[in-house]
Amino acid sequence: MSGFRSNPLSVILPLICSALSVVTALLYRSWFIGSAEFNQIAFYLMIGAGALGILAIIGLGDFAASVQFLMLLASSMFYIYGMYYYVSIVLVGIDLQSFSTAFIACSALVGSTVALSTLNVLIKR
Repeated sequence: MSGFRSNPLSVILPLICSALSVVTALLYRSWFIGSAEFNQIAFYLMIGAGALGILAIIGLGDFAASVQFLMLLASSMFYIYGMYYYVSIVLVGIDLQSFSTAFIACSALVGSTVALSTLNVLIKR
């Protein structure tokens, strides 16, 4: 816990990012499992980024922050890839007229995890 004494934010922020990543992954899976919008790679990358919060506790916060950022950025790209067909259907108005609440909430969560992990990389340790 030597990193905790120097800057408490350097330990707390990766843990918050990890928790938000796991919550996002579980909600994404529960809302979109079995549909064409669900991308398993995005789900596993979010879970993996959530597991990296342990590294911040043992003093590897710099490494954890960098790897978390890369994993969450990659998971957001796979999320966008999975949602592309759904978004195109809604925007063209083929089958649906508006975005679902689950899509809006999940997209906001995915965006917030990427934003939080970016902030996590940029803080002073």
